[in-house]
Amino acid sequence: MPTVSTVTSCPNELFTPVEIPSGPVMLARSSLLCILTKAIRDPNGILSGIAPVALSYDGGVWEKAAGEFAFKLLNGQEIGDYSTGSQLTLPNLNDTSKYYLTSYSHTISEADKVARLLETATFGTTAQDIASVGTLTAASAKQWIIKQMNMNLTSHREYFRKRTNPRLTNPVGIARSGHPCDPVSRWRRYAFSKKEGENGVITVPRFIAKYDNLTDTFVTIMMNGFVRTVVKPMAFVGSKLEFNKEYLMCSRPEEYAGGWIALRMGDNTCQNMLPNPIVAFYNTSAHPNIVLSLPNLNSGSFEPINDVISRGGEFILRGGLVDPVCSQINDVVEENDEPVFGRLPDGKFRSSSSLFIESF
Repeated sequence: MPTVSTVTSCPNELFTPVEIPSGPVMLARSSLLCILTKAIRDPNGILSGIAPVALSYDGGVWEKAAGEFAFKLLNGQEIGDYSTGSQLTLPNLNDTSKYYLTSYSHTISEADKVARLLETATFGTTAQDIASVGTLTAASAKQWIIKQMNMNLTSHREYFRKRTNPRLTNPVGIARSGHPCDPVSRWRRYAFSKKEGENGVITVPRFIAKYDNLTDTFVTIMMNGFVRTVVKPMAFVGSKLEFNKEYLMCSRPEEYAGGWIALRMGDNTCQNMLPNPIVAFYNTSAHPNIVLSLPNLNSGSFEPINDVISRGGEFILRGGLVDPVCSQINDVVEENDEPVFGRLPDGKFRSSSSLFIESF
């Protein structure tokens, strides 16, 4: 039974706190949002140290506010619900804090109301979803929920896995790399990726720059016995690297053209020795064995991605490839398989570099 006969109502004036005493109190339900707080009022009437205690809104019963302060203050106490209002006992405050009631008014658009429902019931919403619901009522919300329940079951995880395209050059314990000819395969213009410099790869990457100044026009960059790209000899001017000598890659390369490649030197130090070169081949240079024909860049089928991070060096093949060479590539690309390259339809090999891009 209630022990307080006097009912305290929330203030009619919005955003204006009204002090109430501690002890037993009967609070009238509020059609607006009304919050009971504890706070400290300075000589100018400004409140600080505000902490919510309880609240009522939409004519509902008073309920404890979320948060540690309300939990400790009203610990073990249930707010009584009666026809006249909600009764609770406000403990005495040991500091200069007082209790205050404040009324608030807040409205949101119909679109925001619909979005609020959809955000709580889906993985995300779109403008089209919001428009399909229209004005939100109890009936339209019920109709939408029933429609969702009657849909065929789908798997968010399955949807996600089919559309992910991480940088993965070879299978690992939890996933495997896709086929370069498949839709959403990733490609890059720089020669070496971070995966190849990982300390955890099965085979430590072995780097070698092959060059004969009597017969070669270009330096052939190789990794684990496979051609990766070619560069002009001037790229090695001032470098400590020796041609035709094998070095171990000792750190992850920076994934953009011009980023550093670190190699293990003769004194066992790991040093940044060579900028990450672009993938390029010429008429008079060595060539890779596996080359796929790619569609035009920005054609809707082959487009750049991660422009900022890769500095314009990464691309995605949206629609897949139909190329006889595809059948020569293993379904699952293993770590030590020969790398796969692609060439854009900007002409055959010529003296100026055609754009070659290597598959991840």
